Amino acid sequence: MSDKYSKLSERTKALLRLQHKRSEIEKTFLEENPTFENETFNWRLDGRLEWICKHGIGHTVYAKKDEYVHGCDGCCEEVKIPDYKEE
Repeated sequence: MSDKYSKLSERTKALLRLQHKRSEIEKTFLEENPTFENETFNWRLDGRLEWICKHGIGHTVYAKKDEYVHGCDGCCEEVKIPDYKEE
């Protein structure tokens, strides 16, 4: 990291890395779904990213594990879920 980050605590550095990763995941989702604009996302405490559809339902579009359920109204069939690369 550059000098401007050298005085940050390890916790702050970890939070910055997490924020960067989350931004990249959201960017990848929007690249795969170009008709979506200014989408609303919800990062859950369990690490999942949900896309909030026009009906207010959270559809999981990223999870470290494929073991999850979500309230579904069918909107998730409109979405292409990217194949996220873990670093």
